[in-house]
Amino acid sequence: MAEVDTEIPIFKFEKFLPLYPLPLRLATLLIYGIWLYGINLRVFNRLNLDTAALLHHPSTPNHTSVFRLAAVLSIVLATSTALYWAATHFGNTERALQYFALPNGTLLLIILLAFILPNRTLFPKQLWPSGRSRARNTLGRVCWGGLAPDGNGRFGDILMADALTSYSRPLMETYLSFRLFFTSADTVKAAAGGVNRNIDPWLCTLIFCWPFLMRMRQCHVANQPGNLLKYAASVTALIMATIASIDKGDLWAQVGLPISALVATFYSFYWDVAYDWDLELFSYSAWGDSNYPHGLRPTLLFAPWKYYAMILLDLLLRLVWMMRFLAPHFYGTEPGFFFVEILEITRRFLWTFFRVETEHLRKVRVGMQEVEMRERGVYDYEHDQEDGIVR
Repeated sequence: MAEVDTEIPIFKFEKFLPLYPLPLRLATLLIYGIWLYGINLRVFNRLNLDTAALLHHPSTPNHTSVFRLAAVLSIVLATSTALYWAATHFGNTERALQYFALPNGTLLLIILLAFILPNRTLFPKQLWPSGRSRARNTLGRVCWGGLAPDGNGRFGDILMADALTSYSRPLMETYLSFRLFFTSADTVKAAAGGVNRNIDPWLCTLIFCWPFLMRMRQCHVANQPGNLLKYAASVTALIMATIASIDKGDLWAQVGLPISALVATFYSFYWDVAYDWDLELFSYSAWGDSNYPHGLRPTLLFAPWKYYAMILLDLLLRLVWMMRFLAPHFYGTEPGFFFVEILEITRRFLWTFFRVETEHLRKVRVGMQEVEMRERGVYDYEHDQEDGIVR
């Protein structure tokens, strides 16, 4: 489950914030995710995984073009940040008020360059990968809970929607950033280092929950009630967090928040291990005598220790929200939330390696079964008809 708290003390004036305001942090998170996606593709290519078939791309996704896009966006961000620091004398509060439009303009420009502007409007064209249009189309489909037909890009839609759940807080903060920018009174406070996160609490919660609601609809379309329940548990925890933030005297909300968050966390962790990665950690029989590492599975593309390390890391990173109770003085600050967002995006990056590996092995297993059935002469008649095979 993505981190669940929605409350921050109304204004935290810290030296970090005028120096590195919210829009620049959001742009950093977006570019960071693009770099990590490029690393994902690089590793998949080295493992000879057929990502083109898995993602239904006309050709194997090129990590070089993703790195090139990330590099261009990084240069834009670095240049804008340097100009902002020079103009504000490294975050002087009074000067930050005068140049607060620059960080917001930078965030908007990076969003446009990353996803929205078509390639024909950009120059030079060789810098901009054609995959941007596919990403834009996928985003347009999944943002309403849409799902491509099975075998026609569905897995790519699922990966995109899951990635958006890890960006649920940055999505909400993007709304806050532009909302504060266009509200003069809040602009002054935001530029000075404070972000009023108590404005529009239920609208912010809806935006925060939106990626989870998208996945719930996808699970409904795909007839996956267990997976749907996982995202519903996360939405419940987010709603409880909002109620607890609005009414601190509501005992049921204060007690229900940690309970609902724990349920969502451990259910999501169980689903990661048992279903997304097809590992046998929670299977009693897997801990008996076997010819493969205990708690894993017969076929592994990575070293066994990496699976054990990822299982532990996935659990720890899913429990980061407990900092709300264990380290409230850090957790209730803008740097604290930025740190948590970095951790969640990193967790999703590592999760993707094992999720794509699992999907690849499933496709290989299905392919081997089909070959075996053909050899035995018992291949499904309807499937043969679809392939144009006449017996």
